Amino acid sequence: MEKEKKNVVIFGVDETLTDDLFDYLKQLYNVTTYGTEALATEESFVQKAKMADVICFFSGQISGRVLKQLTKTKLLVVCSTGYDYVDIETAAECGIAVCNSPSFSSRSVAEFQFMLLLAIYRKLPVVLKGNDSHFNFSFPFNTFMGQELFRKTIGIIGTGNNGTHACKIARGFGMEVLAYSRTEKPLLVSDLGINYVSLDELLVRSDIISLNIPFNNSTKHFLDFEHFNKMKNGVIIINTARGSVINEQALIEALRTGKVASAGLDVLENNTKDNPLLNMENVLITPHMAWITKESHKRMIELMVENIIGYFIGEAQNVVNKVYFNPISEKGEKLRPSLGNKVSLEVCQALMDALVSGNQKPFETGKMLIEKYKINFAKGGVEEAVYQTGQFIKHTTLGIISPEKIHNNECILTLNEGLIAPQQGNDTFLSGIISEIFKKVTEKNFIVTENECSENKACRTFNIVISK
Repeated sequence: MEKEKKNVVIFGVDETLTDDLFDYLKQLYNVTTYGTEALATEESFVQKAKMADVICFFSGQISGRVLKQLTKTKLLVVCSTGYDYVDIETAAECGIAVCNSPSFSSRSVAEFQFMLLLAIYRKLPVVLKGNDSHFNFSFPFNTFMGQELFRKTIGIIGTGNNGTHACKIARGFGMEVLAYSRTEKPLLVSDLGINYVSLDELLVRSDIISLNIPFNNSTKHFLDFEHFNKMKNGVIIINTARGSVINEQALIEALRTGKVASAGLDVLENNTKDNPLLNMENVLITPHMAWITKESHKRMIELMVENIIGYFIGEAQNVVNKVYFNPISEKGEKLRPSLGNKVSLEVCQALMDALVSGNQKPFETGKMLIEKYKINFAKGGVEEAVYQTGQFIKHTTLGIISPEKIHNNECILTLNEGLIAPQQGNDTFLSGIISEIFKKVTEKNFIVTENECSENKACRTFNIVISK
């Protein structure tokens, strides 16, 4: 019997700009689209979304009060990199996974930053205002005289995807690039000559400061009064991130005193008509449009489709609140396993090192991973063990594990993709790891044996049977 199609409701995404992606989505699901006006009130949104298994949207606040009314919904796809306008904790409590769309607009946003910067440095707003009176080329040079970017020092705060592209563009202009980021990228240093420095040094030395950080509790008012006081006189501020990463009152004061010569802002903290920034001549403001290009829009839709399909086949990606769907056990459609979100990069590296070196014993390593990193497994049957093990293997980048046969006391697993030669030769080790995980999940002892390798060297099959 054919399964009933899932209901997908999409808000604020233009179907006409998506080539054949929407047609493909409609083959798989029941798809309904609405304009952004449907997000105008909570009542309107809930009314249109209450029967949806999946909700996709581009903007608009999604509160905990709204989420609690979406009793049928399993997945929220945020068609943007930032997801600060969704109550993701309440979504997790309701068993609703939230996926974002990282990196789809990184190039577009980085390019836009330099459009703002060039417009400011070459006094484009002043030039455009004077067009009517200066077509005779008798304009005063001093009024329109700008500056080159060559050899200027730009401080890039945040070297994630947007910041990385900004670094590359800046080096293309021949600029000196200082960077401050929570996580440093060695390749930016070795390949581009980027200098990572402290925040204070970046503030003191930069002619231009560009913000490329997400908004969260730790980045609210990341630039505040004390930070502006440390900056060079006449610095330029570029913000295409989120409005609230800058204390706008501090920025306004710095603009009025000349500490900040000009600001290029694609985002505002105070989005009202009485915001003083809107009337300041040394501020260039655009309506949060840095991401809007044909290329980024296409990537956004591609990610939206991938997020939906991946979730329902048990290979969820870009999940920001760690709620997963278990396609093996329909009873657990809103299962929230605690495994995936606790396998850190450090765990992955420990397992990879052990697999490659072969210096650690498998059962000891399995116990070490469970105890040291406090990986908590949901108690359940063999189906749950298969799912948990699959999540574990996937998060360690070893590959994808899938069940071929499941019974009450045995199953066969196939591990595909991502296997390199040293891993293929370490059969006993991986069998031991799987055995330890199954034992922890089901509280029963298992015998795990690996079958002979077939011609497909990237495929490994394990027989897993409860020990009598």
